[in-house]
Amino acid sequence: MDSLGGSERKVAELILQNPARFTGAGLAELAIAADVSQPTVIRFCRKLEFEGYSDFKVAFAQGTAVVPTAFHQDVTSDDSVKAIVHKVADSAVAAITSARDAIDSECAAQAASLIANARRVECFGNGAARVVAVEAHNKIYRLGIPCAITADVFTQTILAGTLQGGDVILYVSFSGEADLHLDSLKLAKSMGAQVIAVTRPGSKIAREAHVSVAISVAEDFESFTPISTPVTFMIAIDAIAMCAAQLLPKEVSDRHAAGKVALARHTHP
Repeated sequence: MDSLGGSERKVAELILQNPARFTGAGLAELAIAADVSQPTVIRFCRKLEFEGYSDFKVAFAQGTAVVPTAFHQDVTSDDSVKAIVHKVADSAVAAITSARDAIDSECAAQAASLIANARRVECFGNGAARVVAVEAHNKIYRLGIPCAITADVFTQTILAGTLQGGDVILYVSFSGEADLHLDSLKLAKSMGAQVIAVTRPGSKIAREAHVSVAISVAEDFESFTPISTPVTFMIAIDAIAMCAAQLLPKEVSDRHAAGKVALARHTHP
């Protein structure tokens, strides 16, 4: 506290008084509640050695989250089957709760707006993140927006060079640090496309994107990928897709409903 100025101290005191309320608050909401400017909130975050408000909020949410039991890497050879099931399930529940509290609503809204107004959306995801990119594709094409999924770096790079203004890349990366993928994102940006990253806060890919929806996981996904990691990222994807759907005309949902009715005739004769 001693290193904070008067206005920055107001931000800190407000958060500490009611952490549950402000864990999921947007930058503007927190600034208004603390009666300070938005740049003051950003200065507060940087004095705590965070790159910005999004990074601070993710770290704060994780620090205040109550994790009821161990994560996957704490499963021991002595654990019973029941204990392992509980640890895996509790890890997923804790991860979902953390994502709920940490996702920046303003960033999610920006991502949703880009998707809702896109000429087409390309979903990129490699390795274990591919399953989340596939889920993003499954959500977006149902909104009537031209959408495709690409999961190998060579094709992503070639495809990036064909993009133009009005196109959007939705890139999913658990670590956000793979140099191999940065070239395709930089190329897409140079062609006029917008880049949305769903990735770790402060990572290389997060910094390269126009909009970054920060997701931070505690698991050691460098050596394995527990189910809580993709589940956490899917929370962000679902939320973005639902927000995008709200921005579209009602006729979009009507067409989607017609498709589901047609499908039901085949599955329920």
